[in-house]
Amino acid sequence: LLEIGGFAKWESDMTGYLNKQRLMRIVNGTRKRPKDTPDTADLLDKWEEDNAAAGGIIWLVLSETERAVLREYMSDGLKLWSAIKTRHNTQKPISRYNNYADFHNMRLQPGEKLAAFCSRAKQAMHHIQQQRPENYTIEHQDKELVATAVLRALSEDPSCKVLVATLL
Repeated sequence: LLEIGGFAKWESDMTGYLNKQRLMRIVNGTRKRPKDTPDTADLLDKWEEDNAAAGGIIWLVLSETERAVLREYMSDGLKLWSAIKTRHNTQKPISRYNNYADFHNMRLQPGEKLAAFCSRAKQAMHHIQQQRPENYTIEHQDKELVATAVLRALSEDPSCKVLVATLL
């Protein structure tokens, strides 16, 4: 999870794989757990099997460090997915600042095709969007972008390094 590309890449790859296995709707919560009634016993059993299968798939790709922290969720895809997102998707201004900085510093690499660059840019934008809290508005973004510009300008001045570190 913590390699280059980090959580956003891992989430994208896992979403694709879980979609292929028809399990993504379990882990993202759109396929709800059926109520436990005599009429829904078969549906509930199928849902629980699929949830455990999703948990197993996710578990197999986690590092030992991740497993140590998330062991209690290993057989529950829905809870495991949620715990991983909570653990890696901090939604703090500093995370968004770093993501904005990375985004604005993106450059076409030597020999890179424009389509590949566009794909990287879209992935970076997706990562920025993941860092936004639910109630995030354009007004919040406007304020953060002004703060980002000020911080970037101050970070160029050696006498402001302590101030910038404190603000971050």
